[in-house]
Formats: sequence, structure tokens, C-alpha cells
Amino acid sequence: MFYLAVNEEVYNSDAKKIAFALSYMTKGPALTWATTFRQKALVGSTIVMETFSVFIANFKTAFEHHNVKANAIAWLSTKRMIKKPRKDRR
Repeated sequence: MFYLAVNEEVYNSDAKKIAFALSYMTKGPALTWATTFRQKALVGSTIVMETFSVFIANFKTAFEHHNVKANAIAWLSTKRMIKKPRKDRR
């Protein structure tokens, strides 16, 4: 986001900002998400894209944990506290 703000004269449209962001999605789940986005955006020979704000919101929805509190409780319930032996102080 900072790079886009600093270079706003180059990335002066939503389409350019989205294309820039997609160019970094080259591996794993991000690549899959970007490929799906591109396929949905291509309508015939026309590219139809949403605003950059909507793009970011959709990306966050896809990758953010939806229930952070429940995930934290589940993670904590699988961990055990181990008492470390104390070194004798003399």
C-alpha cells in the first residue's frame, strides 16, 4: 500500500493497483486466489474489475482468520505447560 501511495502518478487507477497487487501473488494459496480473480475478471475480451478497496476487502476475507478468539482457544487447549527444573542457587 505504501509503495502505491508513493507512486500514485504511475498507479493512478484501480485497475493498475489491482494488477500490481496480483503480480506479487505467485505462489501457494495467493496464486490460486489471483488466478481465480483473473478468470472472473475476464469477460469475453474485456477485463471487468472492481475498485481497489473492494479488491482488498475480498482478499482479506479470503485470507484472514474469521474467528480469531476461537482459533486462539483451540490452539491454547492443545498446548501444555511444562515446568522446567530450577537450578539450585547457593
